[in-house]
Amino acid sequence: MARSNSPAERAAERLPKVISPSTHAALDYLIVGATFLTGVWLWNRNRRAAVTALAAGVSELGTVLSTRFPGGVFPAMSFSRHAQVSMGQSAALAAAPMLLGFGRRQGAWMFPAHAAIIGIIDAMTDVKGRRTGGSDDRILGIGA
Repeated sequence: MARSNSPAERAAERLPKVISPSTHAALDYLIVGATFLTGVWLWNRNRRAAVTALAAGVSELGTVLSTRFPGGVFPAMSFSRHAQVSMGQSAALAAAPMLLGFGRRQGAWMFPAHAAIIGIIDAMTDVKGRRTGGSDDRILGIGA
């Protein structure tokens, strides 16, 4: 495994891997619900942030539903691929307020906070500890 470069990556490597795949799935569904609730709460306060939150919720829900782990419905990707996708989603979520022009408006702080929570959950999840399917991501034509 390549050595981490950033302080955040080094800190994440030191966190205990205490979250099982089934617990991770339950937390993911809570995150999806919180994202949708954020969108609803922001709807009359900051429409751009609300739409961004709702779109992020749809993206997160799709990722959870399509993962081979307890709680996944359409097992199209491995749990390790899910972790990679989740990392990208949390980075996009953290950057969304500035990229989409609502970084200084009401509710913008929720996006990096939400991304940090996702990052902590991902960093504390034991992705390699339990096989919930093969490591092949070729179901539905997705290359490995």
